Amino acid sequence: MEWLVTASWGDIGQVALSGVLIYGAVIAANRINGLRTFAKMSGYDFAATVAIGSIVASVTLSVSTPVSSGVVAVITVVGGQRVLTVLRRRSAVKRLVDNAPMLLVHDGQVLADGLRRTGIAPDDVREKVRAAGAGSMREVAAVVLETSGDVSVIVGDAGQLDPELFAGIRGSDLLSGRG
Repeated sequence: MEWLVTASWGDIGQVALSGVLIYGAVIAANRINGLRTFAKMSGYDFAATVAIGSIVASVTLSVSTPVSSGVVAVITVVGGQRVLTVLRRRSAVKRLVDNAPMLLVHDGQVLADGLRRTGIAPDDVREKVRAAGAGSMREVAAVVLETSGDVSVIVGDAGQLDPELFAGIRGSDLLSGRG
């Protein structure tokens, strides 16, 4: 039980103050960088969110990590995210940084190639379809594994899907009947 109470009041105060200061720095960085800071739009956004969480934890719980180092780390991660967001507007950088979304289901049919390429199991697809409220795979026009890692389930008639909405999705050639 000693481990519960071995911290001094000074250490406890330092943890509390560090937590408040680094939290303030994260809020400021979020306000300056904008809504994308914690949006899960892509893999690098997710990585930035995890990195910031790790920085906050390190600064808050470690008496040996100065708050100033944490602030610099947060600024570096958020700044890097901002630079990558701007550079990503170029298709070469986008291809380098982002995974292309993948069509996993078309017109109720699970696409084995899409599952194989993404490492998604058929059970995972069925779970997402059920969570979307579909009672049958026949109701599913398409399932897409998005760049962010989210799974989009589109219920309805596959013939009514707008090809423009599926531009850039691997396997979307099936939507036009060319697949």
